[in-house]
Amino acid sequence: MYKCLAAAMVGLMLVGCFVESSSSSSITAGGFTVTIRPGAGMMTCSTSGDDLTVNHEDYTITITNMVLSVNGTSYGQVAKGDKILIDHGKVSVNGVTRNQTG
Repeated sequence: MYKCLAAAMVGLMLVGCFVESSSSSSITAGGFTVTIRPGAGMMTCSTSGDDLTVNHEDYTITITNMVLSVNGTSYGQVAKGDKILIDHGKVSVNGVTRNQTG
């Protein structure tokens, strides 16, 4: 019985690892929602006035003077309420893909 239980737990852990690597992480702060895919890893954030910094294991997302930057690269203006998605390194805002602006 214990062998069956141990095998089932290993199976659940493997499924959990797979799901975690393909899931997304989201955080809402400073009037913005930031989602990262895949989302494995912890996200933290800090705000100062209208400025926002979100730290993730692979990305640093900043909004300074309403300009979005990801890992130091600018992606243009944003507004409060915008939904920012970083999906495998591609940046979009409100469902529209953004290109580097600087």
